[in-house]
Amino acid sequence: MMRAGSLRVDAPPGPGRSGGLAATERIRLLKFVSVFAVGGTERQVVTMAEGLDRARFELHLACFRRNGELLREVTVAPPRVVEYHIRKLYDEGSLRERLRFAAYARQSRIQIVHTYGFYPNVFAIPAAKLARVPVTVASIRDTGAYLTPMKRRVQRVICRLADCIVANADAVKHWLVDEGYDERRITVIRNGIDAAPYGKKATDGKLHQELGLSPGAPLIAVLCRLSPIKGLEYFLEAATTLAAEVPEARFLIVGEADAHDAEYRRRLEAYADRLGLGRRVVFTGLRLDVPAVLDEVAVSVLPSLSEGLSNVLLESMAAGVPVVATRVGGNPEAVEDGVTGLLVPPRDAAGLADAIARVLEDRELAARLGRAGRARGARPLRAARGRVATTRATPGQRQERGEVAERWRRTRRRRGGRGLFPSSSSTRCTRGVSIRCSRCASCSTGSARSSVGSSASRPGSRRSRWSTSTSSSAPSAAPWPTPRRAAPWRAGGAPGTGRWTWCAISWSPGHPPRPVGGRRCASRSRS
Repeated sequence: MMRAGSLRVDAPPGPGRSGGLAATERIRLLKFVSVFAVGGTERQVVTMAEGLDRARFELHLACFRRNGELLREVTVAPPRVVEYHIRKLYDEGSLRERLRFAAYARQSRIQIVHTYGFYPNVFAIPAAKLARVPVTVASIRDTGAYLTPMKRRVQRVICRLADCIVANADAVKHWLVDEGYDERRITVIRNGIDAAPYGKKATDGKLHQELGLSPGAPLIAVLCRLSPIKGLEYFLEAATTLAAEVPEARFLIVGEADAHDAEYRRRLEAYADRLGLGRRVVFTGLRLDVPAVLDEVAVSVLPSLSEGLSNVLLESMAAGVPVVATRVGGNPEAVEDGVTGLLVPPRDAAGLADAIARVLEDRELAARLGRAGRARGARPLRAARGRVATTRATPGQRQERGEVAERWRRTRRRRGGRGLFPSSSSTRCTRGVSIRCSRCASCSTGSARSSVGSSASRPGSRRSRWSTSTSSSAPSAAPWPTPRRAAPWRAGGAPGTGRWTWCAISWSPGHPPRPVGGRRCASRSRS
C-alpha cells in the first residue's frame, strides 16, 4: 500500500496472493506533459521523475512531442516515454490517439495517471477513465490567463473526472474555487528546486566576457520562456528609463520562444530597437547554465502578467540574487515584499524601473535582499494569505452562485438523487484495485470496488459558475506603443468586443454542456 496525496492505492492481487501490494511490486505511475522543452512545469516534472524511488515506483512518461532539451535528463527507458501526436484536441486523429493511450494504460496496468496543464488534462484524463485507471491526478499550475472562456469550461468539466487536482500555489487554488471547482478536491503542493548548484559564485566573469562587457557592468536579467504572458515589453520599457540613469547597465532576456510564439521574439527585438536600446539589450536565447548566469546577475526580474509559482524566483533567491517581480499569482507566496525581494503591480513599467533602480543604487538593500532570499530558499514556502493577488467573485456573484447551486440540489432531489455521473460508476470493477479517499469512507479496501465518479464520493460536484468568464487575449499584431502608454492588450478580450457566457453549466456523459434554467448572464466581458 502507498499513499498518493489523499488517495490510498492498493495494487491488484497477483498469482498466489489474496490482495494488497507485495513487497517487490512497484506502483505503476504515468506522468503526461506536453513536451520536454525548458520550462517551469517541464522542469518540475523531470526533477520529480528523477527523484522518485525506483524501488517503489515504475515510471512511465507520455507527451505530445518526444523532443526538448530536458528529455536528455530523463533516465526512463525509451519504450516508456510514449508520444501521442495530435494536431487538435477534438478531431478524429485525437480520438484515435486517446484510444491508443487507453490501450497502453490497460496493457501496462497503470495505476496512477498524473497530467500537467490544459492539453494533457483534457486529452488524457477521459482516456484514463476509459481504461479504468484507478487514480487520476490533474495539475493546474497557473491562473488560466491564456485560456479562452470555452477552454476554461472544458477543463472544469474534464477535471470533475479526476480524483484530485494539484495546484502549485494558493493563488491558483483560490482561482479554481472561484471558477467552480470543488475546494475539497484541490491540494496545494508548491514547487521545489535543488538549491545545491546555486550561489557558488565560481564563474570568474565568464558571462561578462562572453557578452563583451566590462567586469563591473551590472546585469539585469529576465529568465523565462518568451511568451506574451511574461510581460517582457514592460521590462523593455523599464530598461529605457534605467539606461538613462545607469548607463553602464545591460539587460538580458534569457530564454527562447515556443514555435507558436516565434513571432513574439521578433516583435520584442523590433520594439527594443524602436525604444533606442540598441546593444544594451541582449537576447541570449536558451541557456542551460542557469546557476552560472545567476552568479553574475545583479537583479533578477520577473514582469509576468500571470503566474503560478515561478521556478525562476526560487532559483534566483537560492543564488542570493535580489529579485523584483510583479504582484500576481503565486509570486507573493515566494517573495516577501521588502524582505526577500520587491513586488510591483503588473503592467507598470515605471514602478518596475523604480524598484530595479532601488536595488542597483542601494548596495546594502541588495545584499540584505540576497541574504534573506537565500535563507528563505532553504525552508519550505508558506502561504501568503492576504498578500496573494487573486480574482475573486463579488459577494453578489457568490449569492447568485449559491442560489443556482440550491436550484440544482432541488432538481437532484426531484430526480431521485442522481448526480452528474452515472450511479453505476460507483460500483464498477477496477481489476481488483481499490481506492479509498482519506476524506470519505464510502468504499472499503476489501470490496475491490472504486468510488471514482460516484456522486457520493464527489461532494460538491454540482458546482456552478454564476459570473462572467474573462481571459487575457493574445497580443495584437500591431507594434507596441511608446513607454508610459498602455499595453496593446488587456484582460477581458480585444478592445470593443464582448463575450456572452453561460453562467451555470450542467454536464453528463454523452451530452454537451448546457445552461441550467435557460438563463443567460446579463453582463459582458469588456476590455
